[in-house]
Amino acid sequence: MTSIGVSVQILGKEYRISCRESEKQALLESARVLDGKMQEIKETGKIASTESIAVLSALNIAHDLVQRHEQEKETADFVETRLKGIREKIDVALDENMQLPV
Repeated sequence: MTSIGVSVQILGKEYRISCRESEKQALLESARVLDGKMQEIKETGKIASTESIAVLSALNIAHDLVQRHEQEKETADFVETRLKGIREKIDVALDENMQLPV
């Protein structure tokens, strides 16, 4: 696959990044999210260095990702438990039907 050049703006600075055409929209959205996080941190006025803003933004994004994965695992575990209960009820119902006299 061929790469294309995509321009993104992060904290007012333009970056040119190569990616596949199929990844362009995800790259643009990722840059938008990163820029938003960095702008939030910059606007607090507590941190001046772009490097520190970038590191804190990365940590915030990573934290959000870890939390989402934990939530998805909890949801998957809940669904699996419910499905197991439903399967057991179906098995019991089928067993009861099999035992009916003909």
